[in-house]
Amino acid sequence: MFKICVYIAAFALFVGCSSSTTETSSNAKPNAKTISPNRVGDFVIGESTLNEILGDDTKDARRKFSERGLDFQFDRGVTLTGITVSSADYSLANGIAVGESADTVRSEFGEPEATEIANEKLSLPAMVYDEYTFLIADDKVNAIFVGGS
Repeated sequence: MFKICVYIAAFALFVGCSSSTTETSSNAKPNAKTISPNRVGDFVIGESTLNEILGDDTKDARRKFSERGLDFQFDRGVTLTGITVSSADYSLANGIAVGESADTVRSEFGEPEATEIANEKLSLPAMVYDEYTFLIADDKVNAIFVGGS
C-alpha cells in the first residue's frame, strides 16, 4: 500500500496543475467503475470540478477517495484534469485494471510511446499511450492515469 501511495504522489507531481480539455465521447451514463479516455465513472476530465467531487478540499475529503483508489488532479484547484486509479475495482472496457500484466497492456495497446515518466528528481517505470498512462511495478500495472499531461 505504501508503494502505491508513493507512486500516486510521485505521479501527481508529474501532472502538476496543467490545463487539459478533452471532449466527452458520449452522453451515455458510464458504469461507475469504468475507466475511459476522458473519465472514470461519473468524474469527467475537463468538466467535473473540485467542489462537485470533494466539496471542501480537505485531507479527509481526499482520503475518502484515495482509500477507494482514486486520486484527483485539478487545474488551478478548480477543473478536473487527471485521475489516478490505484484500485483493481476500476477497469477499462477491455478489462485491463490495476494488477494486470504489462504484457497484456502491450498486447492490447501496442508498444508504448514511452516506458517511463521522469523529471530531474525521479523516474518511474510506465507505459505511456495517448489516452492512458499505466504505472508499472514488478511487471504489473500499479496505477492507471487518465487525463492531460
